[in-house]
Formats: sequence, C-alpha cells, structure tokens
Amino acid sequence: MAATRTLAETVFVTDPKNHETLLLAAGTTVTDPVLAAQITHPEAWMPEAARVPEAQPPRAPRRTKAVTETDAP
Repeated sequence: MAATRTLAETVFVTDPKNHETLLLAAGTTVTDPVLAAQITHPEAWMPEAARVPEAQPPRAPRRTKAVTETDAP
C-alpha cells in the first residue's frame, strides 16, 4: 500500500494510541500506515495516479504494394 493516499469517502477508524473513534472526511490525506491499514474497502480511496507508459516512437505508416507499369491494367 502507498505511504500517502487520499480518501474518496468518509470513514471511521480507531486511533491506535488512545482507542478513540476518528471520523476521516472525504478528501483527507492519510499518511499514517496504521490508520490506512484499517481502511480496507477499495472504493474508500481515491484512484491512484495511473502509471504513465514510457513514450514510444510513433508508428511508421503501413506500406502498401507499389503499383508498377506491369501491374497496371
């Protein structure tokens, strides 16, 4: 799991230090891995940035068979 993620939904978690229930609102950035581990529903998280594929050179246009004088009708 990533170290820092942002919530898409409001969730309740338990603070491991003082055992209080915490309300984390949508849009909150969660940096504590112990709190993040309690949020198991995948839709609670904002989608992670998609990996950008490595740039590939543009494809060359397809070559067609050349028409020669002997092939012409």
